[in-house]
Amino acid sequence: MGRGVVSLLDEEHSALVESLWAELESELGLRDLSGRIIPHLSFHVADAYEQQPLQRAAEAFASQHNSLRVNTAGLGIFTGPAPTLYMAVERYPALSNFHEELWAAISDTSQNPSRYYSPENWSPHISLASWTYMSPDLRKRFPDIVAFLLHRPLEWQIGLDNLTLLRSSDETGGSQETVFTVALTKATSPRVDTL
Repeated sequence: MGRGVVSLLDEEHSALVESLWAELESELGLRDLSGRIIPHLSFHVADAYEQQPLQRAAEAFASQHNSLRVNTAGLGIFTGPAPTLYMAVERYPALSNFHEELWAAISDTSQNPSRYYSPENWSPHISLASWTYMSPDLRKRFPDIVAFLLHRPLEWQIGLDNLTLLRSSDETGGSQETVFTVALTKATSPRVDTL
């Protein structure tokens, strides 16, 4: 991901993802994720964004939307030249509507948005391991990583209360950094949109 509009995971689940990465490092030598990737759920990814218009659009959107709860549903793999192992996130109507509305609100601020994140193609997920961030030696151990995580209880309920612009520090898979974060703070209702 070069740049993306995401929700950072809550503290509890960020710590759980980082704990998985620490175990992968101690057991399999996978040192390429911890400290480089910020645990998140992506809504929109593009080559570039006009930062000020995006931030204004994100703030306006966030002021009209409540926080969300999402459920994870085990492991999945995106295949292709850079396979990614991820935790699948159940897609339910309120989450799909949120995503579709966000996509419409911010797409005009982006250059070359990824079609994989468009409303008709989006597969919500939390990345756990990707070839983009692995050395060639670790890529050979991808099946070991899958086997290591296969029997883990990865059915979580996660609160999402923010929109964040993340970017990689370089275009070759460098460390991710936060550009800005806005809270989902619909003022008229304290309820949380849930399944």
